[in-house]
Order: sequence, then C-alpha cells, then structure tokens
Amino acid sequence: MSRRIVLGLLSALVALGMVLTALNARPEPAPPTPDGWTSGEPGGVGGWAAVLSREGVRLRVRDVDPADLRLLPGTTYLFGEDALDDADARRVAREARRGARVVAVGRDAWRIARVLRLDAPGGEAQGDAVRVAREPETAAVVAVARDGAVWPSTPSRTRPLLAVGARAVAVAVPVGRGRVVLVPDRGIVENAGLVRADNAAFAVALAGRGRVVALRPREEATAFGGVPARGVTVVLLLVLAAGAAMLSRGRRLGPPTEPDEPPSPGRSAYVDALAALLARTPDRGRAAERLRARGRTVLARRVGLPPDPTPDDVRAAARRAGLDDADAAALAGTGPSSATPVDVRAVGRALARLEGDPA
Repeated sequence: MSRRIVLGLLSALVALGMVLTALNARPEPAPPTPDGWTSGEPGGVGGWAAVLSREGVRLRVRDVDPADLRLLPGTTYLFGEDALDDADARRVAREARRGARVVAVGRDAWRIARVLRLDAPGGEAQGDAVRVAREPETAAVVAVARDGAVWPSTPSRTRPLLAVGARAVAVAVPVGRGRVVLVPDRGIVENAGLVRADNAAFAVALAGRGRVVALRPREEATAFGGVPARGVTVVLLLVLAAGAAMLSRGRRLGPPTEPDEPPSPGRSAYVDALAALLARTPDRGRAAERLRARGRTVLARRVGLPPDPTPDDVRAAARRAGLDDADAAALAGTGPSSATPVDVRAVGRALARLEGDPA
C-alpha cells in the first residue's frame, strides 16, 4: 500500500474520531420546565412520570427539534407540558396517521383538537367524571375528579371516554391508522390531582403498557454534543466522501516508485527463457527427453499412466489433462518433431502449460 493511501486513510480516521468524540460528548441538559415531567410542584406532571415508573412503565422524555418531529407506529407519545404550537400540533396530527398513539392533555389537547377540526372545549361542569365506554384508557376507572374544561357535548367523529352527564371530559379520535386521546383538563394528571379518586389509575391507563415517550418540542434542542442532528449527518457524509476520494486517487495514480521485489515473470516469458537455455544445450535430444520424463511424472500424478507408457499413452493422457493436440504430440515425442531435429521449444511450452494449470 502506497504512502499516499496510508495518509489518506489516517486523515479519514482522525476526522471520524473527532466526529465520534462530538457524538459521545454529553450535551448540556435543557433547563427544567417548572410544571414539566421532572417537576414536583403542584402544577407539574412529575408525579405522572413517577406513577408510571412505579407501575413498571418506562417513560422516556425527549427534547426534539419541531422540524424533525417523527412519530413511530406502535408507540405512545405523551404531550403534557403545553409546549405545542399550532404548527407542531399539525405535525403531530399528520404523523399520528401512520399508526402512532398520541395522548395530549391541557393546552396541547386544545391545539390538536383545533387541528382536527373538533368543537372547542371550554364549558364548565360540576362533579366527577364517570366512565362512558370501557376502553383501554378507562378499564380500571370508575370516577375521575376534575375541575377544568369539558366539551359542552361529545364532538363528532370522536368516542367519549369520560363524561359529566352529557359533557365529555376525555375523547378518543381515530386518525388514519393512529389514535389520538384528548384530555383538555390538565389538572387530572397534575401532581395535585393524581391523589384524587381514580386519577392515578386513569393516568397510568392513558400511557398504556407499551413503549411510551414524552416529547417536548423545543427550538433549541440539539442532537449530540451541541451539534444538530442534520449537522452530524453532513459531517459524517463529508468525512466518508473525503476518505473515498483519497483512497480512489491513490489507487488511480499507483505507487510513486517500483516495488522492492519484481513480480514473477509471465508464463510466455518463462517458456521463452527455458527454450533459450535449452537451445544452447549441445545434446538437445537428451534435454528434450528429460523434459518428457518430467511430463510423464506430472501426467501419472494427475490422470494416471501405465507402468511403461507408449507415446500414444502419453499423448492420450496429455489430452485428458487439458493440453491441445500440438502440445500433447510434443510431450509424447510423436508427430513431425520425431522425424526432424528435436523441437525443444515445443516440449518446454507443453510442460510449462501442464505444470501451470494444476488440477
């Protein structure tokens, strides 16, 4: 391998190491939201995350760039920090159509409801909400204590889950292959509300038992070591392209100097050298016979020969070994060469081809 190729590969490895170092660097944690998933304040939802953990549900909290927000089918996504704007809500509704399950509470639920063109909640109702339909979200629920917004009636295209009389408190909406659950009263799942009635059981049922992710769309969210995800992808592609370019350039130009050991000569050069050497031998007939004896030894090992082979036996064996008629005749000592001066060159070429094509 030439020095240029080695230097190119080393440069690519160094650049790749720098990228990996950036990837493994610990990003600066985002400042906690006063009423977010890590908050123990009465208006926070840290208690919701703690209840899920106690029930064996692993909640992953992720900060994401709104432009890169993607929802995977078969996964439940919780939106509970009132972080969605109208553009984010439209993106969530669009992504849910591919088969994700979305649970939104509070203002996030209001915005998604508006994107789905549902009637706006906001009516008031006194008393606890009771189960309307036995769905996965309400299977373990009898009554839920609430104080906030409700729908004046069940919105069209939705299935009510909880209601106070005729006023819906929580609804489920089919969206494409996905499902969206909307709870406009965030107080049901807040720290201060979880201790009331069946609120904690309802909060656990909202998340479910599968893969659960709480997403927080943030404009300042970055991927690795402060580098945005798109920036990391671009850097990796540039490093790979540079390495490939260096490697291809080194191969195209080849080594700057000749190798220390010359390569082995080709078969034709070997035959010519052997013929020239034998041509200077005084007893050409004896030299040719020695070559034919070597050929019989090779043929006996490869295809077999009788104890005292005749020229016809040698010629037939040579044909079985893959030689053409001229080479087989030269090796057997038959044909025109037997009646003329010995053609040492032909015998040497036949032996070279026989030894150069092992079975």
